[in-house]
Amino acid sequence: MSVMKEIVVRAAVKEDTIAIADVLRNEGLSLPPATNPQLVIDHWERLWDNNPYYKQVDADVFYGWVLEQGDTIVGFFGYLPRLYYLDQKKVTVYIASNWAILKPYRKFAYLLCDAFFNSYPDHLKLTTTAIAATGKIFSMFKGKQFPDPTMNVAFVVPLRTEKLVKTKYPNLSVIFPLLKPFFAVTNFMLPVSFQSRFRRASVRLTQFEIENLPSDFEQFWKRYLQQTMGLLAARDPETMKWVYADVKKEKRKRLFICRSEIDQSIQGYASLIEEPVVLNPEIKRYKIGDLLVLSDLLKKSMITELIRYSLLDGADLLEIHLVGTVSRNDIPYFHTERKTASFPVYYHTQDTQLSMLLSSNKNWILTPYDGDTILG
Repeated sequence: MSVMKEIVVRAAVKEDTIAIADVLRNEGLSLPPATNPQLVIDHWERLWDNNPYYKQVDADVFYGWVLEQGDTIVGFFGYLPRLYYLDQKKVTVYIASNWAILKPYRKFAYLLCDAFFNSYPDHLKLTTTAIAATGKIFSMFKGKQFPDPTMNVAFVVPLRTEKLVKTKYPNLSVIFPLLKPFFAVTNFMLPVSFQSRFRRASVRLTQFEIENLPSDFEQFWKRYLQQTMGLLAARDPETMKWVYADVKKEKRKRLFICRSEIDQSIQGYASLIEEPVVLNPEIKRYKIGDLLVLSDLLKKSMITELIRYSLLDGADLLEIHLVGTVSRNDIPYFHTERKTASFPVYYHTQDTQLSMLLSSNKNWILTPYDGDTILG
């Protein structure tokens, strides 16, 4: 007769790295291969040990919690801190990151979630993933949805027609070779294509690599922070280099600044992220990852140039999901809407005053830069 070993929850330690990675990989998360353990360790250190948050505050690195049976790790809930500002005062937001439980042990999920939500009840916790199970767990532990019902709607600017049509009508794939001339003409005559080629750029975007972050970027960030109220993730140079580091050499993160023609000071910054469409990986999708401008007059012009860049760089579509920052009227070309699979943003805190403040969408500045999506 076998005796089931006790299931326990404990704080994760660095020595758990390989075992945690095996659990996450087994549950479908993207991690370096098990055949290269050093890459796994490098990935872990990049997310936690090299997190600039720990250089900015006096705190030990804390990875999260593991669910363990005997000496075998069967689940993990990551606790990834990031520096934010709330009405220009520093606060810490803890991101729910890299969490999974092996299927036979999911009946013990409550133990792991209880540690995440109740070990530090006043901490502000955030998740930014459109996975229904995650939303249910945050709701179960009295988490709240981001206070704007349109958060589950993204704007989509179609840039090329053929892959989009093939995806929608796969049964007609036999005749697609005959339609190449039609697609060529259609692509050329799309308003976004036609106007992008013949409309003079109203602003000039300068692309840069994160390793060559402009020396005056911090000055731009401080100016933006001084004029902005609400909850805002830090964009200081160290945090930017951490978020946008291209560890996997995928070249999927593109960064831009816009300078004043008068004094050459930075007036705006944006990023584009290449993100595959899960069910249709052949579609080349770009997303605006972040957008900060010192003047709303600049916003529409920068979006116009980001659309132009995406078109000329071969993207099939550009997705814009910047609730509260970009409205339909800020997008100069034809676009449609896409609903996320489930509501994508939840937060949790038992700090009554903080919870009340965050119940208004006016107190949030949230973009895909938040959370852990771009970190991957």
